Amino acid sequence: MTEPAYKPLFPSAWPAFDPIERAVAPCTCQETMLSQIKRRDWGTIIGDLQKAGLSLHEIGRRIGKADTSILHWMTSNGEPKDSDARRVLALHRKHCEAING
Repeated sequence: MTEPAYKPLFPSAWPAFDPIERAVAPCTCQETMLSQIKRRDWGTIIGDLQKAGLSLHEIGRRIGKADTSILHWMTSNGEPKDSDARRVLALHRKHCEAING
């Protein structure tokens, strides 16, 4: 008899805790769902700051982050930490009130 190609790490009585099964199963965690609801469009927010005349380097300098971090939030669907997000939003309020009404 040959051994199966996949050997579960946990007993078969606990299939919900098998790491492979967990990776495929959709997450129903309330915290994850809330974070998805609260997601902001950082590309638009940073784009507004650029329209207001700030470069990525200048945005990064003002909030204490590298311009590559700002670019990541803008283009790669990245998400800043809460403290960084608050700084970006404060900068947006200061410079972009005329753009967004």
